[in-house]
Amino acid sequence: MRIPTAACLGSPWKSARTGDAAEWGHGPVAVKRIDANTIETVQKKDGKVMMTITSKVSKDGKTRTSTWHGKNAEGKDVHNVVMFDKQ
Repeated sequence: MRIPTAACLGSPWKSARTGDAAEWGHGPVAVKRIDANTIETVQKKDGKVMMTITSKVSKDGKTRTSTWHGKNAEGKDVHNVVMFDKQ
């Protein structure tokens, strides 16, 4: 899967998703910096928020936690918490 990158502008932009990401069915993406360690990504479809992803990096920089809340492409509720540890 190809992961798009974004500048933290807060304005929605249309991503050029391919593969699995294209099947998510979401349109514009807006990325906003909350604080020095946290960003919020909002994915929309037809003007409606479908998914909000909040990603926070620990102060020591060794752990990132991402919380996904919203609906998937089938309209089912999603609430996932994913943690990444720096090796």
